[in-house]
Amino acid sequence: MQLLHPADVTRERVTRTFRHGWFGLLVLLASLSAPLALALVNHARLLTIAGELPWYVWLAVAPVALIVGGSWLLCLCALAGALRSSFRATNWIVKTTDEGLYLNLRSYQNRHFPDDAPTVAFLRYAEIDSVRAVRESYERGRAGERSTHNFGWLELRLLDIDTRELAELVQRERTRQGPERRCLGIRGRTRSNHVPVLVSAEGLVRVERVSRALLRELGKQVRLEEPREVDLDLPDGRGLEQRVRDFLARGERFAAIELVRHERNASLTAAHELVREIERGSARPQRVA
Repeated sequence: MQLLHPADVTRERVTRTFRHGWFGLLVLLASLSAPLALALVNHARLLTIAGELPWYVWLAVAPVALIVGGSWLLCLCALAGALRSSFRATNWIVKTTDEGLYLNLRSYQNRHFPDDAPTVAFLRYAEIDSVRAVRESYERGRAGERSTHNFGWLELRLLDIDTRELAELVQRERTRQGPERRCLGIRGRTRSNHVPVLVSAEGLVRVERVSRALLRELGKQVRLEEPREVDLDLPDGRGLEQRVRDFLARGERFAAIELVRHERNASLTAAHELVREIERGSARPQRVA
């Protein structure tokens, strides 16, 4: 296994590139922009209604409108940034070659991070014992309103490869603070929680499954195992802290907080603080059940 900088990826060797699509982001952005389009079409009527409102109504409405409108604009800005990122060359998860495959450890949504450490791993097919599809799921929400969330991974079982340095790089990418950026005149540090690659245990690397064709492509070179389904809500011998770490390793902070609230009957503030403490104490990924 080799750990490389993005500039070290040999483009001439690449046979196929697997990346995130942009269509879903475009639909979401269009849906969120619909109120703005409606407001522009009916601006004359809206101005008339606004002019007829008494001043004391504006005292109550204006602060709420500013907060909601500001949050909405920030969401639009974030979605537009993610959509732009999906069209860039940095949007890729796996690049295959005749000898092996490149894995992109950095989310394409974090392309603004500095290139100060290796963020690409190259695995030769001879270093991979097997590959299998893994589907993880969990449920969140109140009784009667619960929804199911799914993760799709390809799990690579490696042959006598030390993955500790790879695990440290993945952990660094997941927890590092983003560089300062400006959006709508507001300065801040942004970092996406999207996780494209994780080390679930020593010698086990999971890659986000963005295409069914990726499994078929790898199946031409390495042995395929039977698919596996995992319910992350089941303890399976794991304590609360380990289950929280598992969610954090997948970029699911809100799911981790809701798990703590449910298990400990804790307030939102207390659950958030406990999750932060667990995250600070996570030195490296743990074994996934």
